Amino acid sequence: MAKARKVFEGEGDLGARIAKSLYTFWEGVELNPGEHQVGYELTHYALRQEGFEDLARRQYEHYLEVHEQLLAESAESAGIKWTVPLPVLARYLNAVLDGVTLCWLADRNSENTREVLRLTGEHLMSLAAKDA
Repeated sequence: MAKARKVFEGEGDLGARIAKSLYTFWEGVELNPGEHQVGYELTHYALRQEGFEDLARRQYEHYLEVHEQLLAESAESAGIKWTVPLPVLARYLNAVLDGVTLCWLADRNSENTREVLRLTGEHLMSLAAKDA
């Protein structure tokens, strides 16, 4: 996530930065699939163990905070506003990234995953409006 954030803070138009950030995140998944699989396993374990549910909740709260912060910073730097509330957009982005990661761990179809990420970038851009 740190590498994707650094790329996102770089120069260029918002669409290019979003795409580059998504692909940088994705490279990390492909290079470290075991790390992501263990993350899912620990989350599910925490959800099944009484008294540990809060760990999974805090994990996802952190993910959502990071996504929301990135989206807010990107809007400010690009002079746009998002047309949906930031908490909803952050959850959407997290759901997409979580979903493509888990799907890829099961089928290893990198080509289709990259296409989903491209579509995600395009969809995010369709939710941006010039800030008045």
